[in-house]
Formats: sequence, C-alpha cells, structure tokens
Amino acid sequence: MTFTVVRKPSNRDLTFFLRNIYLTELNMLADFLSNDKKKFTYDKRKKSDVAQAVIDNVKQDEIIKTLLDLRTKEDYFPKVLQVDKILFGPLGFLTSSHKRTRSDSYSFLNIFEKYFSEKDVELIAITLQNKIPIINVQSIINSKQDVKSKLLQLILCYATNEETRLIINTLLSKKEVSQITLLQLTIYDAHFTIFIIIK
Repeated sequence: MTFTVVRKPSNRDLTFFLRNIYLTELNMLADFLSNDKKKFTYDKRKKSDVAQAVIDNVKQDEIIKTLLDLRTKEDYFPKVLQVDKILFGPLGFLTSSHKRTRSDSYSFLNIFEKYFSEKDVELIAITLQNKIPIINVQSIINSKQDVKSKLLQLILCYATNEETRLIINTLLSKKEVSQITLLQLTIYDAHFTIFIIIK
C-alpha cells in the first residue's frame, strides 16, 4: 500500500500559494495550463494578473495535477516548496505545523539535498516518529518512489526546525548517519544550526 495525500487546499490557500511562488514558476504553470495563451491570456509581467487568470480559468484539480507534473519534469521547478504554512510537494498540498518563509524552507531542504543521503533522511524521519505518523514513513519507504522528497515534505509538515536539528545532532553524535568532517552550518533566517557532513 502506498501513502498518497490528495488534500485539496482551500481557494484562499491556493491563491496565496500562487501569488507567492516566483513569477517564472507561475508563468511556467500558466503557460502549460493555457496551452501557451491559447485558452486564456494574462500579462506575464504581473504576478497578480497571472495568478488570477489561472484561478479564474482552471479547475483546482488541474492546477494541482500540473504543479505535480512540473515538479517532476522541470529541473528548475522546486521538488518541495513551502510558503508560510502551505507546503507543496510530491504528496500534494499539506498544511505545515510550522510557519516558514520560502527562503527558510529552501535553506532547510538544501541542507538535506546536499549533505544527507536518502537512507539518512529515512533514519531522521523514523527517529521523528513521535511527530510523524510512522505508518506514513514506512509506506513512503516501501513505495520506493521519490522517497527522499516525500519524507522531506513530511518532515517539514510535522516537525519544527529545532526538533529536526536536535534529532540530526543526536544521530550524528551516535554516528548513526554517515559523516566524514563535521561542519557547523548556520542558516540565519531559519535559526537552524546543525552539525553536518561534508562528503
């Protein structure tokens, strides 16, 4: 059994999300949905105009499906993206328990992409089982599809930066995650300081 989330955001949340992604990402979405402006038009220079055109002309299910397609097909479209408490990724839209700016979540995800393997992320997610329902984690691991991105989305959804930092530091001190050289890395916006590896 694979774990999938098909939570639909409210219209308000979807509008907020679309107005807070980068204009290039929004234009890419609108271009796909409008078939390069054949179905509806918009001013590509104005984010509010593009977002409103998408919301007014496209059903929510189609917007979500296209966002999911873009994250797998386009290299420069984020695999997981958080805006405020709205979290989008391979599991669709989730509501995070922890508010983050886009740059906070990007920095958080960048650490995991750069320094931790999929197995390390699995171990971190399993260790956070008091925060993340373990059945969800196991279902994702067993699915063997986009595991790292799905688990990172769950970690962002259920755990705060501080809780994640404490787990990582504990695992590093027990040498349970691979490490060669420890480096203290601080992300000032997220107040997220952890010791991580340089491979």
